[in-house]
This record gives sequence, C-alpha cells and structure tokens, in this order.
Amino acid sequence: MKLSTIFLVGLWLCALRTFGWQDDVAVLLSDEVPNFARHPGLGYLSGASAEVRLGRYLVGEENFGWRGGVGGDVSLLSFGEKLVWHMGLNMETLADDQNDINFRLVQVYYQALTGVKWRLDDGVLYFGYRHRCSHGTDNAEVGRITIRSGLTTSYQWTLNRGRFRLDLKPGINVYLLGQNHDKAAQPKGGAFVSAQALWPIRGPVFAVMGAGLNLELVGSSQRAVYAISDGWNSLRLEPLFASRVAIRLDNQKLKCDFALHFAQNLDSGIKPLARRTSNLSFDVDFMW
Repeated sequence: MKLSTIFLVGLWLCALRTFGWQDDVAVLLSDEVPNFARHPGLGYLSGASAEVRLGRYLVGEENFGWRGGVGGDVSLLSFGEKLVWHMGLNMETLADDQNDINFRLVQVYYQALTGVKWRLDDGVLYFGYRHRCSHGTDNAEVGRITIRSGLTTSYQWTLNRGRFRLDLKPGINVYLLGQNHDKAAQPKGGAFVSAQALWPIRGPVFAVMGAGLNLELVGSSQRAVYAISDGWNSLRLEPLFASRVAIRLDNQKLKCDFALHFAQNLDSGIKPLARRTSNLSFDVDFMW
C-alpha cells in the first residue's frame, strides 16, 4: 500500500473519535500506551483509535435534547518506543425537539488537535495545540460562532493493579486566539484535573467512574476576535465540574460504555450571550 493511501486512511480514522469536546471537562480517559510503537527507530502510523457516541439528555437546559459525535486519533510518527506525534479530529452535534419530528439540529462542535506524547515509566506527558469551535445550524437558534485555540499540556498518570486501573490527568490550557461576540465572556485558558477508575466485575464487564474539575479564567475586551493579550480587565475564575458513571463491555477489540454523564460547561454558543449550562445525559459510547 502506498504511503499516501495509508496517510489518507489515517486521516479518515481521525474522523472517528470523541472525548466529549463539547464538554469543558473531559472525564472519559483513554489508554495512551497502544498509540506508541513497539520497536526502536522511526516509524509511522503506529496506532489509531476511534469512538462513536450517542446520547440523550435526561436533565438539561433548553435546546439540549440529543447529542451525537464521531472522532478519531492517529499516531502519525513514532520515535522509538517513547515518543509519538499524533493528530486528532472530531465533531459533535446537539439537537432538541422543537420541530414537527421532535429532532432539530441546533449546534455543531468541532475539535482538531495535534501534539507530541512522551511515554514515561508510569504515565504519558503531552504537549500540543488544540482548536475548538462551535457553529449554529441553519439559524435554528440565534447563536454565536465561538473559538478557543491554543496550547495544551497534560500528564496522564496510570496505576494498574491486575485488571483494576486508575488514571489521573492534570493539565493546563492556554487560548492564544479566541472568538466570542459576547465580549464580556472571553476565556483565556484554564487548569484542569480529571480522574477515572475502572473495576472488573465479571468477565468482560467493568464498572467505570470518572470525575473532573476545570478552573477557567475569563475576561472581557472590545473585540469579538481576540488574542491572549487582549482584555485582561474584569478577570474572573469559573469552576466547572463533571462526572461519569458507566458499565463497560470490553472484548479487547471493541469497548462499549453505557454511561450517566453530568457536565457543567462555560458556554454552549447558543443565544446571543454566553451562559453556563449544567446537564445530565445518558450516553452510549463505542470505542475501538
């Protein structure tokens, strides 16, 4: 197979993975180790992973009825068994029931990220660039195109005790460039920490529990499109919390989670002004 064909297949896989990029706090943590090469020297396309998510909001704000997403992540280049350069792309949709078929597409969320992962003895250190944005659909609701684009760094520490697994992931986001027509709500970055525990129940059945906290620094400016140097007046700190409880079926090739997911988000992009949202959804996640 030609290298160009392999690269295109890898980019297609990138379109198949999601970690709740609409959510400001990630509480579904993946296993990073399979993305690294298992041989010394330079390699390419050493690993890929994907996810499809479908969800129904049980308790939520107006316009929060259904969620669905696809996305993917691929390791483009590996440098020995310790260093890998990856790329990820994903998309998530939000729908409500305010039309004659009780399913109206309201908002679309995108995320693109690329960076370097460095495998250490007990975890993975990450440094990269992430772009997040939200877009309205066919003027279903008055909304705003929002952008948060900048640097991200994290360290995912992993503890394995047999089939029991614990992941802890602290990190920092810095938004170098942003857009929000609500000029009083322009995020500058934030510090976050997420944790996830996985317990074996019987055979391929596992219990999964996750939680996370994100402290977002928000300012205001006179411009809708702003750089990190703009608008450092009236700064405020916005704490955001998320949690997730799931039953996982894992046959080593495909994982399927049935989850209750609570999320607080800074801004949905819907309506003229930013508003903090709190929602509870039932999600079905397919991961491979």
